[in-house]
Amino acid sequence: MKATFTIISFLLIIPKVLLAQLSPVEVADLSVKVPGLETTELYYGFEEGDELKFNYQDFSKKSIKQIEIVEYPSNVKYSGYEVKELTKTIKINKRGIYIFRFINSALGQRVGSVKISRVPVNDKALGFNPNINWKEVADTTYAIVKKKELVGQDTTYKMVNVRELVNTETLVEELFNKKEQVAAQMTMGKASESLLTITMPRNYNTELESREVVAWAYWIGVGQEGHNAFEANKAKYMKALGGVANATGNPLIGLALNQFAFLPTGNAGSNVAYYFFQDQANAEMFWHNHDAKGWRFFDQGNGVSGYGRKEAPLQGTFYLGLHNDNVYNDINVDVKFVAVVQKKTYQTKQIKQPIVTPRYEEKVYKQPNVSIKKVPTHS
Repeated sequence: MKATFTIISFLLIIPKVLLAQLSPVEVADLSVKVPGLETTELYYGFEEGDELKFNYQDFSKKSIKQIEIVEYPSNVKYSGYEVKELTKTIKINKRGIYIFRFINSALGQRVGSVKISRVPVNDKALGFNPNINWKEVADTTYAIVKKKELVGQDTTYKMVNVRELVNTETLVEELFNKKEQVAAQMTMGKASESLLTITMPRNYNTELESREVVAWAYWIGVGQEGHNAFEANKAKYMKALGGVANATGNPLIGLALNQFAFLPTGNAGSNVAYYFFQDQANAEMFWHNHDAKGWRFFDQGNGVSGYGRKEAPLQGTFYLGLHNDNVYNDINVDVKFVAVVQKKTYQTKQIKQPIVTPRYEEKVYKQPNVSIKKVPTHS
């Protein structure tokens, strides 16, 4: 009789223990709104040995396109389509995070009741926290990239003709050396102005020779006084430079070459006013109507003599205007012009010219791409 009582007492105790182990613990009891053409996800954690219990009911009595229960990150435990009501139980084999995914393919919003609970395997698992936290982690992926890299170069040679400078000479060319008579103000039938044309030697450049005007110089002197001043400068030129002086002894050449500076000239004697014109139009205005003025010039002077060295203009034609302001006396004006020409002589020779061709190879690399993403973790 005693043994029978013990067995009955044991059988009465077992259901109480089992009932205590199977009592569900609520995880979530909420309404889920899924906008049209969107997906809503819920994340919860479960302990090893839990029984996951899931219940869904659509308030609108319309089905939602799809419901998935996924063991994070991608192990699908359940997937159902066109769901109106659902009750599902899933055994949890290991601690993990589960995603409850609600997919709405309709234009209209879907609203449903969601109840999620867990049945712990034992008393120890009762205190498990199903809520999750989010943390940022670096996610590294790799892209295959092909690049062409320089691995060497090939050099070949070809014969080419090149122009090589052999000699450079500085020459002085006399443009003109003349005596110009300019009438007095009262001389009948003659103008008290004179106009001279100066044309520069033409530059050229050929395969074997080039010539370029680099400067020019002038001397203007009136009568015997002007002649005497020029001769005084000639003597000074020869004395200062000796054998280096130009063989002609012309001090204007020394001035053009920047070898020699002229002596100042006195004011005794008749004077002449002179003007340099860049173009023919202004030169003719001077010639035809000196007193009206209005004509433009790029240089001028007035005296018994005058001189200068210029580096412009160097090509084409320009003009020199002379004016005699003496009322009764005609004047004779010596005008001298020289141009400095740089002459270069070349020769043609053949040389081996290297031709370098780079050589590339295509190489493959794994290029890391690091992004930051949020991942769920247990609380």
